[in-house]
Amino acid sequence: MNITNVISSIDFWGRHYPKRIAYDIGANTYTFSELLNYSDSLAAYLRISKYSGPILIYGEQEFEMIVSFLGAAKASLAYIPVSNKTPNNQIKRMLVLAKPSVIIAIQELPIDIKDTPIITKEKLTTIFTINYKYNFISEKSLDRTFYIIFTSGTTGSPKGVQISHANLLHFINWQFKSLKLDTGLRYLSQAPFSFDLSVMSIYLALTSGGTIVSLKSNLNQNFKALFEALSKLSLDIWISTPSFIELSLKSIDFNSGCLKNIKSFIFCGEELQNKTALSLIKIFPETKIYNTYGPTEATVATTCIEISEKLLKKYPRLPIGYADNDAIAIENSSDLGEIIITGANVSKGYLNNPIKTAESFFKSNHMQSYRTGDIGRIIDGLLFYEYRRDFQLKLHGYRVELEEIEYHLNNISIIEKAIVLPLYKDFSVKMLVSYIVLKEPNIDSNDAIKEIRINLLKTIYEYMIPSKFIFIPELPLTESGKIDRRKFFNYLNPIN
Repeated sequence: MNITNVISSIDFWGRHYPKRIAYDIGANTYTFSELLNYSDSLAAYLRISKYSGPILIYGEQEFEMIVSFLGAAKASLAYIPVSNKTPNNQIKRMLVLAKPSVIIAIQELPIDIKDTPIITKEKLTTIFTINYKYNFISEKSLDRTFYIIFTSGTTGSPKGVQISHANLLHFINWQFKSLKLDTGLRYLSQAPFSFDLSVMSIYLALTSGGTIVSLKSNLNQNFKALFEALSKLSLDIWISTPSFIELSLKSIDFNSGCLKNIKSFIFCGEELQNKTALSLIKIFPETKIYNTYGPTEATVATTCIEISEKLLKKYPRLPIGYADNDAIAIENSSDLGEIIITGANVSKGYLNNPIKTAESFFKSNHMQSYRTGDIGRIIDGLLFYEYRRDFQLKLHGYRVELEEIEYHLNNISIIEKAIVLPLYKDFSVKMLVSYIVLKEPNIDSNDAIKEIRINLLKTIYEYMIPSKFIFIPELPLTESGKIDRRKFFNYLNPIN
């Protein structure tokens, strides 16, 4: 399968297979015909209205979000997906940076906006009903920005990552080739649309005549409802963060009978642990498991590797893909250094932010390159992720890598999942605190601490061992399916 134009490929299914299901969410399904006609009508309306800048699209996981993405793209306008869980201050910063020409509000906006026109859900429904006439003209240039996804901006102003049509095409075709995907498959869409993992589900499904099977974000915190929902989805392809599959594995109901048709598990966004992959192989021995890696700035994912039992036995810490000589490099060719990504999947830079763009992006052999901030190494032609530069800190004069401590904690037999966070005082780290979920919650906490310390002393320096261990029943997840570290960090380090 080779896709030469994202929009044309999706429209093909609407014209030739109109009754195919494009979107499945709960009790509601929507066809490719509806997707084609609604997005055409919206695109025509946007052109008639002569909007010329990016479009901010606000909502959750409604079908209208997908329609709006494609309608914007057909009108040659970049779209900016914004989740209804986004803090108000973050939305305000996005508006200042992006200067959208119009806002499509599938849900009611939480802030007052005076200077930007707004298309409400009701107005959108009218646009669909009127069925504005639209003729799609395939663009000769693929450099136009297709979508913009904003980073969290927790440590400052958010950055809008610009992904072009060419970037997206490169990613889609690489994924089809690497994952050997067929047409007409059902893809889990667990991540919110403001998180770039959703791009994998959306465009692999739609360009191949498959179905996006959306799982509502509120199910992350309702375990019973989550497992009941999963058993009814009839999935072919599972796409999620590792944390989300770890949550699912806790249920005795999560088994091969629950996912009878599953063909592949694809993970991105976090480190996939050896024990998690091993658990999946035991439950789903015939299903392929893929570990992928890549930042938003390089269009979702850049490397991929199928996880086998042989690989699990050879590498206690799993590789994140094959190290392509042209696409992946370690800074200064050293044994351990920053991962540099080069190629057609790399973004042109951050929207209206030339300073940050210059800091992270550069040209290498006339190709766009990106400094990831991820530290890694190459072993046996495989790329291994070690830690984030952001996770480096000084504790009593020693440099400490939080992810290294977490890695060894998570390898202790009595631990289900653990994270490590710094406790600050007067702008310096006072101590390290670990939040831990035990496999057996009835273990005496003092006995657990003793066993954890004994095991850690075998693998890390004593100064790296957390001073405090807090045992909790669950590690809450963010709406994107990652562990909500910010919640714990803010609790430890409240702003006075």
